[in-house]
Amino acid sequence: MRLRPVVLSVLLLSVPLEAADVAIHGLQGAGASSPLAGQAVTTTGVVTALRTNGFYLQAPDDEADADPATSEGVFVFTSSAPPPAAARGNRVRVSGSVVEYRPSSDPASPPLTEIGGSVQVSLLSSGNPLPTPVLLTSAELSPAGPADRIERYEGMRVHVPALLVVA
Repeated sequence: MRLRPVVLSVLLLSVPLEAADVAIHGLQGAGASSPLAGQAVTTTGVVTALRTNGFYLQAPDDEADADPATSEGVFVFTSSAPPPAAARGNRVRVSGSVVEYRPSSDPASPPLTEIGGSVQVSLLSSGNPLPTPVLLTSAELSPAGPADRIERYEGMRVHVPALLVVA
């Protein structure tokens, strides 16, 4: 009896990894820049406002963390009109890359944390209450404070009872 050699082939498939599921306060972090900048993430929240090139997403009140240094909101940059799932009051799941955006017209401005890149949005529920706006006090808006003192409210709903603006 004659033996035949057998060749085994191993086929390796490249499967993209799922984006990490992270809370909005986790992707915002406690500093001026996200600790996850450049990474793929998936997060959920309630759509609070729409713009022509994206929308704001905020964690519901009962999902906020207890850290006053982290923001519970983030801008989702879609580069064009937001998808229909991104209607105000809808709870959505968003996947994309964490980007630190700095406008070219103001390169000295602090960066804004966004979810961008190839953004995917899926509807989880609609008709949700919007997160309660955070009350900003005159102390937080004082010109004598540090420049990044309101970073912790980036992308969030806020309420200011009265302002005096001098230009």
